[in-house]
Amino acid sequence: MEFNNKFGSKRLENTTDHITPITPNFTTYTQDFINVCLNNIGNLTLMVWGSNSEKKNNDPVEKINLFDSDFYSHKEIRDTLIARKIWGEQEIKERQARICKFIAQHWNLV
Repeated sequence: MEFNNKFGSKRLENTTDHITPITPNFTTYTQDFINVCLNNIGNLTLMVWGSNSEKKNNDPVEKINLFDSDFYSHKEIRDTLIARKIWGEQEIKERQARICKFIAQHWNLV
């Protein structure tokens, strides 16, 4: 074996991850946050199943190391978490705007 995989092959499968979790163990979301931010593209990222599972329902600030990868999106999230020490509504909306701008520019939607 090339690596020791404690979760089996599923650990390396891709998933869509909520940066701030659906059911957090560190806060209670307002209904507005749930409606506007929780499933917003700014709060979602691609992640391998094993890393997603390791995050559990913890505050993303406590799991910054799981965003230490070669993916540009992970670096962007990591840098924001390090700089601001929070992942909330403002960070989600700002990331959503950057993603939408990128899509519009690169797929000639502007």
